[in-house]
Amino acid sequence: MRVRVSDPSLLSDLCNYLSRRGCAAVEASEDEANVLIPGAPSSFEEATMLMTEIDLWRAKRAGVEVTVDP
Repeated sequence: MRVRVSDPSLLSDLCNYLSRRGCAAVEASEDEANVLIPGAPSSFEEATMLMTEIDLWRAKRAGVEVTVDP
């Protein structure tokens, strides 16, 4: 899945956070990353798990918006 963050300076932080949580997160451009969740049973569950992790990360970063494209 492709993840886009509204503040490009936080992309590396998001990728590091997701990596620590068991995701494979690689920066793809200035404000986008490609993210996989190994072992997710389906693409729906992968998306749900990713959104949960992103919501936890965003909870400490007011005003940052993150969008996810399958």
